[in-house]
Amino acid sequence: MANGDLIKLGTLYLNGIRKARPTRPWSSDQKPPGVLDDGDITIYSAGNTIEIRNTDADDAYKIQWREVTIDGKKLLICDRNILSNVSWNDLNAQGLIFGKSVTIDGQKFKLRVLTGGTNYRNTNDSFSGGTPTSNEWDRIIVNEGNFSGLPQPSPSDLDGNIDSTDFTGVHNNFWNWWGVFSRCQDTYSPQLGNRVVRGGASTPRYFEWNAADSRYYRGCWRPVLEKEPPAVTVTTTNNQTLSEGSVFSITGSASGVDNGDVLTVKYKINSGTVRNIASGVVNGTPLSFAKNLTFSGKRLRDGTTEVTVDLAENVDHTLTVWAED
Repeated sequence: MANGDLIKLGTLYLNGIRKARPTRPWSSDQKPPGVLDDGDITIYSAGNTIEIRNTDADDAYKIQWREVTIDGKKLLICDRNILSNVSWNDLNAQGLIFGKSVTIDGQKFKLRVLTGGTNYRNTNDSFSGGTPTSNEWDRIIVNEGNFSGLPQPSPSDLDGNIDSTDFTGVHNNFWNWWGVFSRCQDTYSPQLGNRVVRGGASTPRYFEWNAADSRYYRGCWRPVLEKEPPAVTVTTTNNQTLSEGSVFSITGSASGVDNGDVLTVKYKINSGTVRNIASGVVNGTPLSFAKNLTFSGKRLRDGTTEVTVDLAENVDHTLTVWAED
């Protein structure tokens, strides 16, 4: 998998009823240029329970995501808004703003929304983007991070004029931002009762805000799945008195990644050098690993390589083992 890949995973349920993926992902109270139909994003009603369950067999009910790896995290960002007329408070009450743990088709994720900045980049200029510029919306959707595999907005997308070129353009067809606001995590810093929304006008860079309890058709939910790190089970040689030539063993298994992913198990002692224990392609079964370290001269060694500077007596030392995919 790579940045920009389209992945179909999970199905939206509202109050226990499955909902189809919107095929007209714009607001139900407007029509894009040259289009005869209003949008068909599912409309939220107060008190509805929002869930993403396992992937339905019918393609019409499969949610579509774009894969992005950013700051060492694998994100699946919905390629469109899938719920409208929903407030920030509605989403937050169900843990869907900052993240809740979910399992979809056996994979574990944190389900949340993007960050979008806390204020206008330029004073009161909605078309300038958000600040701080490290926010995920500008880095990923507007692609200020220059991610390969993701489209760059065209000059027309950024000019602030609403026209058919924006609607039919490559960037909008990839991210579907035209005519709907995507709710973000952030509080609008000058007015703490308001929350940030992005997109929705004539440009993906558009920055706006509204009340945390505001419900309206263009206020929508674009979910994000953040892949949780692989699960690692570790066994070590416990309560062992190390003497010259004795062996300290690290064994275990790692799991919780997609079939076909390469999983690498790593370790370090104290703040020492990070070293690999094992690496392999995972296909339905956990990756087993084992490492024997030899104690010599008050140091643990991986073969002839020294992995600790000095294991002083009567001092706590920390072994850290983790996995990356």
